[in-house]
Amino acid sequence: MMRAESEGRLEERLTHLTKPKLLIIDELGHCLRNAGRPTCFSNW
Repeated sequence: MMRAESEGRLEERLTHLTKPKLLIIDELGHCLRNAGRPTCFSNW
């Protein structure tokens, strides 16, 4: 991070690190079992 900052690339590096190429949502099975809930992701 310090190197990226000194090179003027900190924002680019942080963007790269915070946007995953693959996002796995492991709660989907739980949501399907509890279909009566208003939304599966309401606690986020």
